[in-house]
Parts: sequence; C-alpha cells; structure tokens
Amino acid sequence: MTLLNNVTGYLIVLLCITCNLTFAQDDFASIHKNMNVLAKGLHHDLNKSKDTLMLRSSDKIFRVYTVSDNAGIVDNYLNTNKFEVLLRELKKGKYVFVVNQSKLKIVFQVHILKGKDAIPETWLSEKAETSESEKDDDLYDEALIEPQG
Repeated sequence: MTLLNNVTGYLIVLLCITCNLTFAQDDFASIHKNMNVLAKGLHHDLNKSKDTLMLRSSDKIFRVYTVSDNAGIVDNYLNTNKFEVLLRELKKGKYVFVVNQSKLKIVFQVHILKGKDAIPETWLSEKAETSESEKDDDLYDEALIEPQG
C-alpha cells in the first residue's frame, strides 16, 4: 500500500513538472531587465500574454530604439511617461532596446521566441489597427488635460 502511495505521489509530481514545462514553452517573448540602480525608475515589463513591451516612468521617455543586429527596427521619438511596443510585429530573435530619458540611456534585451512568421498576417493587421485606435484615445485624453504653470 505504501509503495502504491509513493508511486502515485511521484506520478503526480512528474505530471505537474511536465505541465509547467509545457506552459513555459508557450511564451511569446522573454525580457532580460537592466538591473542597474539608475534604471530603477524605468518600469520595463512584458504584459501577461508577453506580446507587448510596456514602458512606464515618472521621468519623460524621449526615445525608444533597437541597436545591434536589429538596429533601427524600433525607433520612436517620444515625449511621454508610458509607451508600448507591439512585439508581435517583430521577427524571432534577440532585440537590444535603448530607452533615452534626459541624461540616461537604459539598455535591456527582449528575446522574441515566436516571430512574426508564425502569426497570420490578418491577425497582425487587426492588432495594429486596434493599437492605433487606442493610441488615438490616449492622445485625446492627454489633450483634455490642461498644462500647469
């Protein structure tokens, strides 16, 4: 009886480990954050589905761009405190991002594990249209806020 309980326990543990490995392989992207103390003010994370890079800071973000092998793939001049990069529009590979904030350049890596080639084009265009309309809403909301001073 004890042997049967031990075998059952081992099978349950093995099943849990297998399930965890299966779900871990479904990630669209992973991020290697900048752990420098000076980069602490920039929150750089992936959303729950890991297909969007979300940048947020109390200081203004002036530029977000990629360097190295994928230089110039992403290159946005901004003047905002939050910004999102749609990763589904990028091909599989390593992307080194640089975020300019006043006198700081914060560098970190994003690895795209499932690239644009694996996604139907119709889905990509629908996602892009949705994000553009959301950006328009954000711009409208910002226009309603009156500057102080």
